[in-house]
Amino acid sequence: MATKTMIGFQHLDNTITAVQCDDTGLLESTGVTLNNTYNNLDSVKELIENGINNIDNPFGVIGTNLWSITYSDKEKFAKQHTERYKYFYVYSEADNKWYVSSNEDQTFKSLTEELAK
Repeated sequence: MATKTMIGFQHLDNTITAVQCDDTGLLESTGVTLNNTYNNLDSVKELIENGINNIDNPFGVIGTNLWSITYSDKEKFAKQHTERYKYFYVYSEADNKWYVSSNEDQTFKSLTEELAK
């Protein structure tokens, strides 16, 4: 079974709208792409709502217009870690930044700080 990634958007009320990403989720691929390309509120909302699914972009993200699930908070979102969904990324509307967790460490940490290690 291929490993996929969940990408979420944490609204001001702390609910998270999550979509699936076909990328493996590794910091050096998914993390860098999210941090460098989808690094402001408008671009993240566009990514979550419409996704990316074209032949020129292997980063395939299924937007909310096709599939999504809502979680009441980050803790419930993190409990979804499985062999299929190993990495979770969430963009906080309140903080305007990305956080990441993995099966090995389900605590959400600043993506920028994790990439700097």
